[in-house]
Amino acid sequence: MAALFVVDDPYELNALLRALFAAKFHAPEDGLELAGSPFPARLCERAMEALAAAQEAGLLPGSATQTLAAHRAAVPPEPVSASVRRHLSAVAARGGNWGRWSLDERADYVRLVFRPYVAEESLVREGAGAGQAEPAAAPDPAGM
Repeated sequence: MAALFVVDDPYELNALLRALFAAKFHAPEDGLELAGSPFPARLCERAMEALAAAQEAGLLPGSATQTLAAHRAAVPPEPVSASVRRHLSAVAARGGNWGRWSLDERADYVRLVFRPYVAEESLVREGAGAGQAEPAAAPDPAGM
């Protein structure tokens, strides 16, 4: 199959990657489709791999190893985590499938929203619990 889209300038690739990350992690609340979609997630991954290849080839400054390691770290940068939390809160508030999904299905969705980052499991489980009511406190046996 012929390429449908080619970016052969490393600086254009860098700009594209920044735009993809901005769309994925800083979209307004009405842009939920971007953050939760596998398409921008995969585009971010592919652009990140291409950026690392450009760094490896000496076409862009930086270390390919460090670039890839930063995006595969277990704890994504706080602005990314905050963006994911806002997205998950908005999705949970909308109702829809979120309330019907099991915790495992929610966890899969949280992993998708974090991509291309790979979040640690505790962060994934925290996100999967978004929108759930806190359990009621147990009554005090002393009556206090």
